[in-house]
Amino acid sequence: MKRQAAVADVAQAASGPLIIGIDFDNTIACYDQAFARVACAMGLLDEASGLDKAQVRQRVREQAGEQAWMRLQGLVYGREIGLASVFPGFDQFVQRARQEGAVLRIISHKSRYGHFDPEQVDLRQAAMDWMLQRGFFAPDGLGFVAGDVSFHDERGEKLAAIARQGCRVFIDDLPEVLLDGAFPPDCRALWFAPGNRQHPPLTALPSWATLSDVLWPAAT
Repeated sequence: MKRQAAVADVAQAASGPLIIGIDFDNTIACYDQAFARVACAMGLLDEASGLDKAQVRQRVREQAGEQAWMRLQGLVYGREIGLASVFPGFDQFVQRARQEGAVLRIISHKSRYGHFDPEQVDLRQAAMDWMLQRGFFAPDGLGFVAGDVSFHDERGEKLAAIARQGCRVFIDDLPEVLLDGAFPPDCRALWFAPGNRQHPPLTALPSWATLSDVLWPAAT
């Protein structure tokens, strides 16, 4: 039996191409090493090698408090965003999505400025520059255009944008976004969850390769 049209199934037979929305921070951009390095450079932690973002957050909050964690976030998402990497497999996911005729949108809940940042670095521009430097907007790269990216001050605005842009699939690392009561009911929520995480009723999808397999199963 040949592979069924998974795209049509995901899109619930909607007309037009499948529109896939994707979160940015900690879904496309991986900050694990960045948070560990900057936390040590700021003197918030003595040692952070091997710690992921969640572990750094827990330790900084315990040892230095919530404001210190917020200052760290502002630095990592702004001036030090160059330390972030693209999650492995994202490039291949984009290529597969393009081959399948899907439309990709990056929709992010991101304030313009970080808390307690005296330099007032524009976090949205920093993210755009990071993507530009990594070939996101190159025709022979990932093929995005600036209009494919939107940033929103509040989660509610992000959820409204997911609906407004007609997303039939949305990929995010935060369960609270995907399980929010305002999440569009006709949009399939996919949880990007590297590591051993659980958050029922969501199914953890630990890699971009797994996400690709879910959306476009191999022929049988």
